[in-house]
Amino acid sequence: MEADKSGREAREAKAELATKDKLLTATDRELKSLQAKHNDVSTRANNAEAELKTLRPDFAKLKDKFDDAKRNLEDETLKRIDLQNQLMSLEENLKFENQMLEKQLNETRVRKQMEISELDGRLAQDYERKLEESIAVSISAVYPFLDFIILAYKHAVF
Repeated sequence: MEADKSGREAREAKAELATKDKLLTATDRELKSLQAKHNDVSTRANNAEAELKTLRPDFAKLKDKFDDAKRNLEDETLKRIDLQNQLMSLEENLKFENQMLEKQLNETRVRKQMEISELDGRLAQDYERKLEESIAVSISAVYPFLDFIILAYKHAVF
């Protein structure tokens, strides 16, 4: 009985050993697979770190360029706004000066029209005065002969 019991225990032990042996083999395969994955991940991590080390200086340069470009953009924006303000101010000044010049031009036109009217009036008066003087001179030149002309007319008509 004891031999049967020992035989059965031996078979059970063998079966358990075979099961554990299969489990060990599967665990070893899983361990090797995980180690391969770990090595792969480690290699990729090392490669990524190496690439990161090479990219960091480029990143720093690009960041500096970006900051410079941002500052330049801000400066250019401020200059553009300042120039727009100057342009607006100059346009307003030009408009004001244009209005002032138009006002002066209108005032000058009115003044010149008045001067022309005054000059025209004076010239007309001078012309009338000279005409009167000329007529008076002509009459005074003809007046002494007027009596003679009247008598000659009367004799000729009658």
